[in-house]
Amino acid sequence: MFRALPVLLIIPTVGYFIAVAILNSIGEGIPLSELIANIKYNCALDNSSVCSTFANIILLKDASLISGLVSCAIVLSYLLISKFAGTNRKLVSRLFPPLIPLVLLAIAIQTFVQGVIITYGVYVGESFLIGRVHFVLIGMVALGAVIGSFQIVGSIFSLAKKLIHTQKAINILPSDQPNLWSLVKKIAEDIDSKPPNNIIVGLEPTFYATAADVNIGDNSNLKGETLYLSLPLMRLCNLNELKSIIGHELGHFKSNDTLYSTKFTPVYRGLGNSISQLSSSDSGALALARLPAICVLSSMYDSFAKNVAVISREREFEADAVGVSVSSARDLSHALTKVILFSGMWNDVLIDNINRLNKGKISANLSLVFKDNVAFNLNKKDISETKEKILSSSIFHPTDSHPLLSQRLVNIDFDSDEINLERLLSQGESYLDLFKNIEKVEEELTATEHAALISLGYATIPEGDENEVGFEAVIYAMAAGMVGVDGKIVQEEVAVAEQVGMSLLDSFDRTDFRAYIENLDSIPNVVELAGGLKDLDYDSKNKIITYLEAIAKADGEVDHSESTLIKDLKDLWFKDE
Repeated sequence: MFRALPVLLIIPTVGYFIAVAILNSIGEGIPLSELIANIKYNCALDNSSVCSTFANIILLKDASLISGLVSCAIVLSYLLISKFAGTNRKLVSRLFPPLIPLVLLAIAIQTFVQGVIITYGVYVGESFLIGRVHFVLIGMVALGAVIGSFQIVGSIFSLAKKLIHTQKAINILPSDQPNLWSLVKKIAEDIDSKPPNNIIVGLEPTFYATAADVNIGDNSNLKGETLYLSLPLMRLCNLNELKSIIGHELGHFKSNDTLYSTKFTPVYRGLGNSISQLSSSDSGALALARLPAICVLSSMYDSFAKNVAVISREREFEADAVGVSVSSARDLSHALTKVILFSGMWNDVLIDNINRLNKGKISANLSLVFKDNVAFNLNKKDISETKEKILSSSIFHPTDSHPLLSQRLVNIDFDSDEINLERLLSQGESYLDLFKNIEKVEEELTATEHAALISLGYATIPEGDENEVGFEAVIYAMAAGMVGVDGKIVQEEVAVAEQVGMSLLDSFDRTDFRAYIENLDSIPNVVELAGGLKDLDYDSKNKIITYLEAIAKADGEVDHSESTLIKDLKDLWFKDE
């Protein structure tokens, strides 16, 4: 933490030794203190330009010394306060916010003063020692000091601004979804916490609570405490798992956490932004005078970082205990595991969606697409193999950090060996009694997601109708019919249908195919569909039969209904050949 001090002392040290070196060269062996006294005495009688130069050199020495002492005081002050506050949230929340503007102001003054020191020091040093002055270089350093000091002063005002978090979401009013609000308020009452001012829902697979202002893209910011709920995860968690998550998030609205979130966090993040802005603007000579300021600000940020890490860990552990109190350790453990396990699949959904949009294929509901990905892309073996990775992962939070899942499970006294793999794969649909018209909300959010991707240039929808029904649709329907002919959807059969289907058709689309799987009751009979393909050549028909046989065998056994369907197709296509 003291690494900033040597950097902060470089310029005062250089200035001091330049001044002393010049004075010693003039004094020719006269003690420095005696020489300075003589110069001051003589110059008091003769106000010549030479005296003015000597006075400036003496001022350079004194200013360098004072600047060095102030630098030590700045570093010592924030180190002592950091040590004194420790991980006490109240102390950190009360001491850190007023400390930062004071330190920033001191550093701004120091940056300007040290800019003057290095500028004049280099100028007078080059004049006396080498008889040549690099005016451009000196001017750039001076300009950098002035710009840097103004930037630091400007960052003081930015600290007062409340954090604004941007989220693609929809604000849910109590009149829109009374059951959801009733549940949230009931949980808040049970844990003696204030309910959120706002509940927003979105597609991004995470849950969080924040005291920052939240912009949801409607040109206005939601004030107060906001609870974010993920609609795709609400489909995947059961009601008790959802309660445990909501309990955890509302636990952050208790008094200590609210004070910490509203007082400390914005200033701490603002300090980080100030460092980033100072570090990224300009380079070379312009940045030289700002280097000490960047160093000391970074050191101050780091001095609190360890405290912040411990506090974040404590906050999450305390909130986990609250989540357990409204459900159970088992419910919270499975909910947390689901969030980590499934959130990693969201990026794949987004990438696939971009590819589909570029082909002119528009998914109406990305939440259902995500739900299908979970259902058809994961099995117990996959989860079992990645369990250790999941336990060593943490949940993403837009304004905070979380401990590892393994640490959180230990904290709530839950054995990770008791995580039920079947329960992780079960889709609890917690929204059923809480949400009216969830599909409508999801479709609105999906349209917003599409618009964002298009506006950012990630996707361009081609002209023309790319979604017309053709040969692909018939293949999708036949493959889906084979998957569901025995009355059950087996993941292994879906996987083979997709893998082989992509080799059969270059344009095979998993999302389109899964829509048929989800709507088996509405697709035509497979044999009837095959009747429309009678004119296909023998090889094409044989490839389709082989494809459907591979689907039937995917789960290790061929059901009677599956073998009957294959036989009916062969009779229809090949009995006359």
